[in-house]
Amino acid sequence: MTAREYLEQIRTINLKIIAISEEIEEIRAVLGAQAIKYDREPGQASGSDKTFSLICQLIDKQDELMEQYIVLSDKKQEIKEVLYKLSKQIYSEILYKRYFEFKRWDIIAEEVAYNEVYVRQMSRHAMEEVEKQLT
Repeated sequence: MTAREYLEQIRTINLKIIAISEEIEEIRAVLGAQAIKYDREPGQASGSDKTFSLICQLIDKQDELMEQYIVLSDKKQEIKEVLYKLSKQIYSEILYKRYFEFKRWDIIAEEVAYNEVYVRQMSRHAMEEVEKQLT
């Protein structure tokens, strides 16, 4: 695994969390849209099996979401430990802004008060150090 792939794991997990959250909202919307029907005789079968199935899906998705949050938290801590070991604090700061905060290079350059070309150059050096730590 390259340094970039290693750091990109945070974004990948974050995207999974977003996707699962959207699925949860869709299921909730469907469950919320179901109206109670009073025109059935007591004991008649209704859409309750479907409702039960949706509730089970919702619970499963919520469990999956919680698992992904735990994975994300663990991965962030692991990667932070790698960033703390970089030779220069600016390297850690740049990679943190890029891979934890998902900022564009121009924004990072502005925040650290260097030009974008220099920030990208420092990022390459930082990635080389991360790569060494991974091997």
